[in-house]
Amino acid sequence: MDEGEVYLDGEKVNMEVKDYCSIHPKSFRHVSFKLRRGEILGLGGLVGAQRTELMEAIFGIRHIEQGDVILFMTLLLGLLNH
Repeated sequence: MDEGEVYLDGEKVNMEVKDYCSIHPKSFRHVSFKLRRGEILGLGGLVGAQRTELMEAIFGIRHIEQGDVILFMTLLLGLLNH
């Protein structure tokens, strides 16, 4: 294991979202997850569950109040212009 790398159940984490919060108080709050190589994340919920808003925030289309996205050990927060 290399120093600074994050592992989950012995496998390297390729993407991590930490404590993501929307700037809108009725939107998503404190979302966190980790994805390892080969894993697929599915988001479910009813209409108005903020799935699209969360994905747009992760990809830098929407502003967030707080949180980090780490992709292959690179912090993307500043790169995505949040």
